[in-house]
Amino acid sequence: MNGLDLGGLSSLSAEEYFGASLWQLYKSIDSPYKAVLKTLLLEAYSWEYPNPRLLAKDIKQRLHDGEIVSFGLDPYCMMLERVTEYLTAIEDFTRLDLVRRCFYLKVCEKLSRERACVGWRRAVLSQLVSEWGWDEARLAMLDNRANWKIDQVREAHNELLDAMMQSYRNLIRFARRNNLSVSASPQDIGVLTRKLYAAFEALPGKVTLVNPQISPDLSEPNLTFIYVPPGRAKPFRLVSV
Repeated sequence: MNGLDLGGLSSLSAEEYFGASLWQLYKSIDSPYKAVLKTLLLEAYSWEYPNPRLLAKDIKQRLHDGEIVSFGLDPYCMMLERVTEYLTAIEDFTRLDLVRRCFYLKVCEKLSRERACVGWRRAVLSQLVSEWGWDEARLAMLDNRANWKIDQVREAHNELLDAMMQSYRNLIRFARRNNLSVSASPQDIGVLTRKLYAAFEALPGKVTLVNPQISPDLSEPNLTFIYVPPGRAKPFRLVSV
C-alpha cells in the first residue's frame, strides 16, 4: 500500500499556535457557537506548550493500541474530551458548561423529541447528557433555540462574549510567556483588539449586535413602549407582550 508522509507534528512553534488561535477568535465574532470548541482546544494546546498532546497523535496512538471507544474516535467527540480535561484541570466549570451546550447544539440531535431511528450520534449524545446531569427542561430549552427571543439571545451572547474574551486574554498571556516577537504579532493583536471592542464594547448610543447566528428570528408580534418617569437614565422601555 502506498502512503504519503506529510511530516511530523512534534515541532509546531508557539507562533503557529498563536496564529491559529487568533484566527479562531476572529471567526468567533461572527459565528461564536462554531468557534468555541476549536478556540478552547487551541487554548488547551497552548496551556500544555511546549509539549501539547495533539489529537492527531492521540488518534494514532489509540488506533495502534486497538482502542476504539464508543464514539469511534469521532473528531468532535475527541475535541470535547480534550477541552473537558483542560477546563476541569484549571477548574473553569463556567466555560465547561458553555462548551457542552455548544457541542450539543453543534450535533443537532434534539433529544427532547422522539425519533423512530436512533443512530450512533444520538446514542452517544444521550450518554453524554446523562453524565452531565442535564434534565428534560434544559434539553427542551436548547432544542427550542430556533424560537429564542431577545432575553435568551442576550444571555447567550453575554456568555459567549465572556468565554471568547477569556480566551483572548489567555492568548495574550501565552504570547508574552513565550516572548513572541514576530513582526506581525503586535499588528495582529491590535487589529483583533479593535475588532473585538468594535463588536462587543457597550457605548452610549451604540446599537449592539447581540444575535451573531444565535437565533434565526428575533421578531415579535407585538411591542410596547413604556414611558419611564423623569430622572431615570432612559425615558422609555421597550418590551414584548
